[in-house]
Amino acid sequence: MTSAIDPTTSSVALSRFSDDQVPGGPGPYLPTPPYAPGSVASAPAPKWLPVMQRPAASLGLQEPPSRSVRDSNQTIAADATTPQGALPINVQSSRAYPELGVSVQTLASGLNTVWSMAYAPNGDVYFTERPGRVRLIRDGVVQPEPVMNIQVGGGEGGLLGMALDPNFAQNRNAYLYYTLPGNRENRVVRVTLGADGRTAGPETVIVGGIPASSNHNGGRIAFGPDGKLYITTGDAARAQNSQSLTALSGKILRVNPDGTAPSDNPFAGQPDADARIWSYGHRNPQGLGWNERGDLVASEFGASSNDEINLIRPGANYGWPTAEGDNHRPPFTAPLAHAGRNPSWAPSGSTFLTSDRIPQWRGNYFMSMLGFGAGAARGVQRFEIDENNVVRRQQVLFRDDFGRVRSVSQGPDGYLYMTTSNYDGRGPRIPEGDRILRIVPLERSN
Repeated sequence: MTSAIDPTTSSVALSRFSDDQVPGGPGPYLPTPPYAPGSVASAPAPKWLPVMQRPAASLGLQEPPSRSVRDSNQTIAADATTPQGALPINVQSSRAYPELGVSVQTLASGLNTVWSMAYAPNGDVYFTERPGRVRLIRDGVVQPEPVMNIQVGGGEGGLLGMALDPNFAQNRNAYLYYTLPGNRENRVVRVTLGADGRTAGPETVIVGGIPASSNHNGGRIAFGPDGKLYITTGDAARAQNSQSLTALSGKILRVNPDGTAPSDNPFAGQPDADARIWSYGHRNPQGLGWNERGDLVASEFGASSNDEINLIRPGANYGWPTAEGDNHRPPFTAPLAHAGRNPSWAPSGSTFLTSDRIPQWRGNYFMSMLGFGAGAARGVQRFEIDENNVVRRQQVLFRDDFGRVRSVSQGPDGYLYMTTSNYDGRGPRIPEGDRILRIVPLERSN
């Protein structure tokens, strides 16, 4: 039996259905026990920021519309109400959601498939555009010249995740996940950014040989609270490799900053396994988020449906391609929640909100939704997960208001940031191009 959840009202339905009795569209589903976890606001006219003129030709994407550059007077300076770690921000426009108690601010537009964001301690913000550019926001303005241009593969590959070293202030090391041209492989590289933050030194490959394909490349990277680098890899359209402990595809990897395997990884010392593997049996995970207790939850794509969020445990097998959704039995680990046979979530980046800047949502898990198929929502899904790692409520936020949302992350100011992916060839192109957005309480929206 499965608990049906209405994602648009966040209320748990009292009805229960077996797998062959689920009506169309009641909402995502929780795993069957006992397999539960092992009004647009008034705003000044948009102030468009400069963008590069051409994407990587291999992606075959139409570039977002070019915009003229205007001077902006909307930079928010730190004041008595600005949280520690405040970022200089240029607010182009703001949309209020009184029913949620928040507003969504547009901070940058005219971009192309913004995949990941990384926050430097000095207030600089770096982000990746999938066609192969690392970009810089400084003093609230997107800089016209990219920090890096990288030749990348196509399809769902390209320049994907980015993370800054926990000791970035001292070593200036940044990490990137990208697909080589021809989709020959995915790799994670380390570069040292220049003192000016606008240039980068040569690459050092720290994890290479990750299988690549036109589909299912994973690509999220993040440093955990333990100081280790976590890497999501897709099955690269070769599903059986997700169950292989010698293949890097269909996994979550955990490595030291130099790419070596930590000695406490679950398969360290096993001759028939790659010691860098942290968990396996994944299809295409693209989101990583840690709660305040240090628990890791990952979001991943299912096969057209059955998208999942999973509580990640070292050495655990999450079942793909044998099991997905509610079709989990030992030795496979069941998801915290999944989309069932409803329209796909198409989940990508995710995060927990660990600050009190949006107090009604503190401790919640947020998952971006690209949406796939008729009736699928595009926006952000909010999960309330209790202290026993059981999902109690869900809610779709900003449904279709910003198109395909690729990532959601918590910034150093404690607010939530979103990026869009409307120029990736999978959804309607919005005239403003892709955007970087910030979620703030209503009282900070003006």
